[in-house]
Amino acid sequence: MRDGGYSADHGLYVTSHYDPEMSEGHISVYYMKTGDLRDMRLSECYYTDSCVTTDGNIAVVSCNMIEPGDDIYHTVIDFFSPDGNLLWSKEVPSHVKSTMT
Repeated sequence: MRDGGYSADHGLYVTSHYDPEMSEGHISVYYMKTGDLRDMRLSECYYTDSCVTTDGNIAVVSCNMIEPGDDIYHTVIDFFSPDGNLLWSKEVPSHVKSTMT
């Protein structure tokens, strides 16, 4: 599921957004059956990908803020329960050189 993905199995629509005032990345999860909308703060600023697991949990990959010429040097996987609680976070070794340098 890319940014703005729907999980028909769980009735979830997941999308990302960035709060420039707080320098924080979030996902918003819309629960189709109840109409609830929840925002979940990511460990890093920049959303890269997400998926909904078979049991309805939400795995999200985020990394440091990327501006033109910046490298990716810090990546984290956040794992949220269906009700929006952060279950765990794990740093993933990464170093991606910018293609714009």
